[in-house]
Amino acid sequence: MKIVTAMVCAALFAAEGKTYFTKQEALQEVWGESEITLEHVSDHTFYKSLDSSDNSSACFNSQRVRSKGQTIMLHVADDGTIVDILVCRFNEPIRYKAPPRFYQQFIGKKLNADLRLKRDIDGVSGATLTSRATVKSVREILTAHAKK
Repeated sequence: MKIVTAMVCAALFAAEGKTYFTKQEALQEVWGESEITLEHVSDHTFYKSLDSSDNSSACFNSQRVRSKGQTIMLHVADDGTIVDILVCRFNEPIRYKAPPRFYQQFIGKKLNADLRLKRDIDGVSGATLTSRATVKSVREILTAHAKK
């Protein structure tokens, strides 16, 4: 019985969320080893590369999904178009993490009234709370970006 309990506990621990990228690693995914500057807009910090010619920026946002958090990094072009989205941390059980195709829906989108679930963004069955938290993060970042 102790062996079965230990195996179940090990399986549950392995199914828990994890950190995929630190902030530094996520920024390196976008700009490599380039020197980064910071710009603060309301409660958000936007990171920019001094070597980048496209004047894009990146911002991190954390939201609670169920009882634990998710952190995403949104890479945004100067005109407010989403260039890329990275999941940096997902602390919920991994079964609640949305698949990559969900996150790919955001690329090329801008902040507008339709950037919502059941409009421009299709939710994920079984990861509804993750879908909601992600859309909320994206909208918060793009709203702050528009104030820059």
